[in-house]
Amino acid sequence: PSSLRRAVLRGRVRLQGTDGVRGPVSLSSGGKPVLRFGRTGEVSPAFIRVLCLAFGRLVRDAGVASPGDKVVLANDGRDAATGWKLVTAAKEGFAAAGLVVLDLGVAPTPAVPFACARAGLRLGAVITASHNPANQNGVKFFIDGFKMLPEGPLGDFALSAVACSVSCETVVLSVKPSVEDGSALLDDFAAFIVSNLPP
Repeated sequence: PSSLRRAVLRGRVRLQGTDGVRGPVSLSSGGKPVLRFGRTGEVSPAFIRVLCLAFGRLVRDAGVASPGDKVVLANDGRDAATGWKLVTAAKEGFAAAGLVVLDLGVAPTPAVPFACARAGLRLGAVITASHNPANQNGVKFFIDGFKMLPEGPLGDFALSAVACSVSCETVVLSVKPSVEDGSALLDDFAAFIVSNLPP
């Protein structure tokens, strides 16, 4: 509901930290995923699904994306421990928002904005907790090659407000994720890195 969204914005609720959302992974479900994250700090598949759906709605509402647009997705490999449940949840959330996933697979975070630029795409996300302990995971979002900042209509506060609203809805995930293989872009990324190494 828009009233909830406005209240969360006024309250300056921010789910993301300094660089994305991170926390200990939990495979348990139940309750509202955003409220659960607020209480426990745990990152669950349901929470990732809600965040990716919220990100898709945020960029669509702002006119940055349209149904059928692509979002580049990568992960740092640690989700293999869950059987790729967080990556699958991300794909489901993007699909529910009407976005097509261009999946890089396991790749470093900088590969996502590179792939966006190379493919001419505006949106990206990576399932990662960077340098955090191995029991943690999370997600970072990119718009036009830049990570989200706190302020503005496409910032962390706005995303948090949409996520709180989505978390209180009954979302039916009847859309099978549309996923395309983007792994060829990793060859371009590797070539770019190698070509820019000092002699």
